[in-house]
Amino acid sequence: MGQNTSLNKAWVITRERQQTPFSIVVGILSSRKTGNIVKEYVEWLYMLLYCLPETHLEFARYTKPVVPCKAEFYRTNTNTPVDTGMRCGHTPWLEARRASKISLIDVDDGPPVLKWTNPARIECDPMRPHHIVNKIPGATCQAPVYLPLLTMPLNLLAR
Repeated sequence: MGQNTSLNKAWVITRERQQTPFSIVVGILSSRKTGNIVKEYVEWLYMLLYCLPETHLEFARYTKPVVPCKAEFYRTNTNTPVDTGMRCGHTPWLEARRASKISLIDVDDGPPVLKWTNPARIECDPMRPHHIVNKIPGATCQAPVYLPLLTMPLNLLAR
């Protein structure tokens, strides 16, 4: 494993499903990337994982590209968008969040596990929708790491 197995902050992208009780980490990005840049990455990653080649051609158009599944930012209780996290897709879907206290745990009999703390959930004053009245600390989570291209059979990558 590499020297730096922990980070203060990073974007953690997970694949979520209703049928399974756990998430899997499918991507990690620098926390310096803005929410809008990460949104583009997440939309592309969703398409890479779940769409047919025809959809990729539609997405690659120079004029009027088709985004098959748009990511949506988290929202406060007053429906104000918050750029610390987003969701893209439907069963399965991708979640991206600007996480903190990130560490990679080596596991003897399986994939490495990433542990992180989700961003705080923001509550705003209903009378003044952009006025923050409470920050609820984010939960600590962990999930196995399955980076899509690393888990691809090696004989396909060698072609």
